[in-house]
Amino acid sequence: MHYQGFPQITATENELKKQVSLSRKFKYQPKISIIIPAYNTPPEILNACILSVINQTYNNYDICIADDFSENKSTREKLRNLIHTYNKVKVIFRKKRGKISKASNDALKLAEGEYIGLLDHDDILWPNALFEVVKMLNRNPKLELIYTDEDQLSSNGHLHLEPMIKPDWNFYLLRTTNYIGHFLIIKRGLITSVGGFRSGFDGAQDYDLLLRITQKLGRKSHKIHHIPKILYSWRRSKVSTAENFSVNKQLAKKYAIFAQRKALISDLERRGIKGEVIRTERLGYWRVRLK
Repeated sequence: MHYQGFPQITATENELKKQVSLSRKFKYQPKISIIIPAYNTPPEILNACILSVINQTYNNYDICIADDFSENKSTREKLRNLIHTYNKVKVIFRKKRGKISKASNDALKLAEGEYIGLLDHDDILWPNALFEVVKMLNRNPKLELIYTDEDQLSSNGHLHLEPMIKPDWNFYLLRTTNYIGHFLIIKRGLITSVGGFRSGFDGAQDYDLLLRITQKLGRKSHKIHHIPKILYSWRRSKVSTAENFSVNKQLAKKYAIFAQRKALISDLERRGIKGEVIRTERLGYWRVRLK
C-alpha cells in the first residue's frame, strides 16, 4: 500500500508469514476480544469485516458481535452463517433496538479476552493489527490503552484514502477532539470499571468512554501507548457506525456532534470544573473555555 508522500506501509507477504510464527513465541499471549455492534450491515461488507479479523497473524482472539435487532434478514442470516463457519465468532441477537451503546455493551458481555478491541461493523483491520498490539504488550504488559493510526476505505473496498497519522498521548488534544479513534484496544477491566458504554452518548460513545477512562488513568502516559502504524481502515459507507447506523448523513452528523458536546460537558462536570464547550468552525473540534 502506498500513499503519495508516504513510504510503503503495509507488511509484505513474507513479513506476515513470519509474524504467524513469531506470534506463537510471544511470552505473553493475551486473548483480545474484538467487539462489533452490527445493524442492517450488508452481508458482503460484514463478511469483509469479519475476515479481516479471521486473517490476523496473531491467533488468540474472539469476535463478539451484537446485532441490534436488524430488520435486514440477510444480515441476520449472514451472522448465523458466521457462527457456524468460525468457532471464534459469537453473536447475540438483541430482542429490540437499543442503539450503538447498548449493542456495544451486549457485545462486551460475550468477551472472554483480557483486552477489548473496538471494530465497527463495516470497517476492516489490517492483517498485522493484533500482532503489533501484542508485540507492544510483550514489551510493556502494564499498558491499558493502545491506539493506532488509521485510514479510510472507499465504499467498494478498492481504495485506501486519507491516512490519519496521529500524535502520541495528548491529554489536552483529547479534550478538543477524539483524535484517538481506531484501532483502539483497552484492558477489559478498565472498561468495566467505568461502567462500559453509556446510552445517551450514541454517535460519540467511544469519545465518552475515552474521556472517562483517561480520567481514571489520570494524566500518566505510561499506561497509554500509540502505535505509529496504520492498522485500521474506516469504510466510507451509508451504514458506517461512525454515522450511528443512519442512512441520513446530515441527521447522523448532527446527532454525533450533539453527543460529542454532551460528552465534553459531562467530563467537565465529573471533574468539578466550570467551563463552556464551544463549537469551532471545524466539525468535530471543540474549544473548552474555563470559567
